[in-house]
Amino acid sequence: MSRRLVVRMDILPHLEMISVQRVGAFGVIYSKLYRIQDLEYVPFEAIKDNGTTEKQRNKGEREIEFIGH
Repeated sequence: MSRRLVVRMDILPHLEMISVQRVGAFGVIYSKLYRIQDLEYVPFEAIKDNGTTEKQRNKGEREIEFIGH
């Protein structure tokens, strides 16, 4: 799991990608591109109770990891 805070997400429609900027330890900025086809749709109803999916609750994970990495 990542200990980085996502500060910005931009959609790049001409590339069909999403750009994600995260801030790590000591203010280091990390940028990564994700293809839209690789992302998984998760309906709000699946995570609205406490921010995790059923799959994550079954694994005992507490943080949401960006889907599609």
